[in-house]
Amino acid sequence: ADAGSFTTVLSLASSFNEIVTNLDLSDELTFFAPPNAVFEALAQNSPKIFAALPDNPDVLRRILGAHIISGINTAARIPNGISTFTAFSGDELTIVKTDSGSITVNGVLVAQADVFAENGLIHILDGLIIPDGLDLNDLVDDDGKPEAKFLGPDPSGDLLPLGLCEGDCDSDDDCEDGLVCVQRTIDDPIPGCSGSLNTYADFCVPGNGGGGGGGGGGGDDSSVAFKIRS
Repeated sequence: ADAGSFTTVLSLASSFNEIVTNLDLSDELTFFAPPNAVFEALAQNSPKIFAALPDNPDVLRRILGAHIISGINTAARIPNGISTFTAFSGDELTIVKTDSGSITVNGVLVAQADVFAENGLIHILDGLIIPDGLDLNDLVDDDGKPEAKFLGPDPSGDLLPLGLCEGDCDSDDDCEDGLVCVQRTIDDPIPGCSGSLNTYADFCVPGNGGGGGGGGGGGDDSSVAFKIRS
């Protein structure tokens, strides 16, 4: 990993003096850092949400602050099982560490742990931490789309077949006629539906449902001086 992998999140953070100060001056913090690829995926899959973030500074500040906790919390120091930490945003983060050493933060996988920086520690994520109760779809007009409903990880019996925007489905056979089961990752939108994106669940959507387009991501030099040690 190198500092160029995090230009987007650092550029966004540079808009908020309190986050800049925290990252610049503290030498005892842990930064759960989403790399540029996470924002590029958000820009491609949910271009309206990505474009709306800079226009909603309170939401953006909360999201970015949810990625920072105090202390040098190496993977070895994080206990096995479930533990909670208070993020810089004030949100409670649920960190789960398995016996095999895999770590998730609010359901987001730590792809690479223990990247030491000059003023703290970085754990690289494979997604964006969305604080509990925050729905990014609220930032944009949903155009009257039905809200996604999660009916459980393995619905059966009277719950089947699943209707429009209902999940979690395993195959098209779980859905009503005319609907298909769209396979998703945590950052993918739910085609034709509104509701939280912060879930790995698969949903029944119209047969012609498709993802979004667009580009984006990136970011230039940032004023935030969070430097990875060489």
